[in-house]
Order: sequence, then structure tokens, then C-alpha cells
Amino acid sequence: MFLLLSCIYKGHIINTNITHEEVLQNLSYDKDTGDFFWKVPKQGRQVDKPAGHKGTYGYIQIKYKGQMFLAHRLAFFYMTGAWPPEMVGFKDDDQTNLRWNNLYLKSNEAHYSHIKAQIADQQPKPVVAPTRILTRARFTNAQVTQAVEDFIKNKTLVNGVYV
Repeated sequence: MFLLLSCIYKGHIINTNITHEEVLQNLSYDKDTGDFFWKVPKQGRQVDKPAGHKGTYGYIQIKYKGQMFLAHRLAFFYMTGAWPPEMVGFKDDDQTNLRWNNLYLKSNEAHYSHIKAQIADQQPKPVVAPTRILTRARFTNAQVTQAVEDFIKNKTLVNGVYV
């Protein structure tokens, strides 16, 4: 029997066409190490190495039936038989630590307030570029260009401000 499951992730309804039984048949999850392993070998899958890879944002992802799954959400599904209703957090803030005792359910509000706090702590202090000062003193274009290049050499542009 085919069962279409739905879960909500970051406010989006995600339809997953896999059942809990299907996951149990194809993957094994070691709750002590947090590793997933394929039970059924296929091209590109090795049963002796952990399944998945680190994605762009640092989360472990596992591709199954053409769909990418975040491994920490898949671990919750594997252990409980239901997709997590909201976010799954990491007690140690390590996105690759998928041990069952490191994962916990986290409300979307708590997650986003944590992100906002991190962003507020990282706000750069404004820095005035020397171009305005140098152009008022009648320097040549080459001198201004060189001064600006020297100024930004070891700086990073964040939100339109060099820090």
C-alpha cells in the first residue's frame, strides 16, 4: 500500500512519498553514533560507509527516491515513525552530530529568535571609506584608487559596509 505523508518544515508543507516501513527496510540508523547506513546496495551507495553528505548549509543530507532529506529530520522519522511537527534542534549546535540524544524538537519561533540573536551579534560597525576625504584634498584619480585599494585589501564587504 502506498501512503503519502506530509510534514511541515519551515512553514512549507512537504509531501514525502516514503513510508516508515520503507525507510526501515532501506536504511539503518545507529542512534549512538548518529550514522545512517544503506541496507540495500545500489550504484553509488556503499553499505559499509555512512549514507549522505554534508550540504551547502552544513546539514547532512540523504537522497532517496530522487528527494533530498535532511538527516536529522530523517532520524526523527526513523525513531518515531512520524515526521517532526516543527524544527529539530541540536543540543550541542553541531549540525553533523545526529546522535539521538543530541536531537530535540524545537519550535519555529525559538529557532528564528536564536537566528535573529546571532545576526544581531554579527552586525558590522560602519567604516568610512577614505575616498571622500582624499577627493576633497585634490588627489589624482590614481592616488585615490590606490588609497581605496589599500583600504579594502584586508576588509570584507558585509551589507554594503567594509568591516
